[in-house]
Amino acid sequence: ALLSKDPALRPSATAVLDHPMWWPPHRQLSFLCHVSDRMELEDRGTEQELLEALEGEGGAARLGFPWDIRLHPDLLFNLSKYRRYNVQSLRDLLRVLRNKSHHFRELPTHLQELLGPFPDGFMRYFLKLFPHLLIHVHHFAALHCSRDSLLTQYFPSPSCAAELSRLPTLSEPPFPPSAPVLPPEVSVEGDLAQEAPVSGLSESAKKSCLE
Repeated sequence: ALLSKDPALRPSATAVLDHPMWWPPHRQLSFLCHVSDRMELEDRGTEQELLEALEGEGGAARLGFPWDIRLHPDLLFNLSKYRRYNVQSLRDLLRVLRNKSHHFRELPTHLQELLGPFPDGFMRYFLKLFPHLLIHVHHFAALHCSRDSLLTQYFPSPSCAAELSRLPTLSEPPFPPSAPVLPPEVSVEGDLAQEAPVSGLSESAKKSCLE
């Protein structure tokens, strides 16, 4: 976009400087957590267009879903103890970031070392696994909810959000197609029976947890 021959198609310096790739890690993480907060319980309302927009637009292919096959087995084990996650859902991947960032100091030491230091190392871990995540979610927010009270701090003005929404996103998936996932949720309920942590994971993730 910056190299377009048509000046009208080039973003302003203000929009370029406010692109999330320039943000420090703590701001990138805060943004993703705020989007997660905004999307929480969205499917329980009468209007689900926003959730459909988040989960649509080719996100699953672009981001490399099911996302459980990319996470460390010890992190999957920890996730499985507390709640259910749909490993084909972008909203649930954002929930993982939000929940683990909010409870980072409660994680076992070896997981803090895997994900930390916080927040820089935490963001590096997830963006290395999902390199398109930040740009994809930012593009969604710029298009659909930039004036929401939780998110206006990330978009200085409606015109800036409009410019940012027009910037291209990477369209090619960063990972090869993955195997089908059976079933699409991580089991988290009940006590820690030996098979409970791997229930609901994709087959390759199950194998990693059991090795």
